[in-house]
Amino acid sequence: MIAHGEDRTEALHHLLKGLREYAILGIKTNIMFLQEILQDEDFIRNRISTRYCDHRLVDLIEKINKRSAAVDKVFYISAFLAGTLMSDNPGQSEGGKHSPWEVIGYWRQEAKLRFTMEGEQQCIQIIFINRQKLRFRYQEKEYEVAGVRNEKGKLRFLLDGEPRRLFYAALTTGEEVLDYQGLKIRFKRWDALPEEPVLVGNGDRVEQNENVIVSPINGKIVKINVAENETVSRGDVVAVIDSMKIENNIVAPRQAKITKILMQAGEQVELNKPLIEIE
Repeated sequence: MIAHGEDRTEALHHLLKGLREYAILGIKTNIMFLQEILQDEDFIRNRISTRYCDHRLVDLIEKINKRSAAVDKVFYISAFLAGTLMSDNPGQSEGGKHSPWEVIGYWRQEAKLRFTMEGEQQCIQIIFINRQKLRFRYQEKEYEVAGVRNEKGKLRFLLDGEPRRLFYAALTTGEEVLDYQGLKIRFKRWDALPEEPVLVGNGDRVEQNENVIVSPINGKIVKINVAENETVSRGDVVAVIDSMKIENNIVAPRQAKITKILMQAGEQVELNKPLIEIE
């Protein structure tokens, strides 16, 4: 990104504004780091050298961590609900897969939606929902989301009557990512499976791994039915996971030898969490 102005101050202003509206979703970027540099007093006053990042790195990272810790959960959760339940993709007909009537899932009966926000378990209660408005309760307070518009990932909505906007993307891994001014928050619904076959993550890279059995859902391990060095056949139940009071059998994809048990009964697991390694 390149910005220009009549002087350095104006150019920095345009550059910072541009970075706050510059979204790259699905991968990690250094956008927040660049934003902090542009707001650093030494950089603003041009008191820099080739050692600038080395000298200021700790302070800049600390500012990023403080910003992440102070995230407005209600804002991001409201945006997540707007994106996952109420937004339509351009060109999609009414009643498509983004219609609330198609995506609200089995939590309809108890009017609750469970999900993880950056790995932290969350639960909200749906009070009312239609195509125009959603009212929900979170931590004993009620909020209203309305006027949702999704224009190629630019999500706009009203939160308790106040206009809000940010970037939104639903990934094929089952995650949903929201980005506001460079601060990205990842969500995973408990009641939705990924559009692609289950994948296992290795650091920042996600790839298929035929030697690892992973969890296809979020839930709690009820039972591990196998032991290390045991041989299993295709279709054998190797583990049982409870999700929303429903027990789900996890089966062996082929005949193989169990080389390592990665989880224990009673542990909570997320979508794509490695459970068992096989030979």
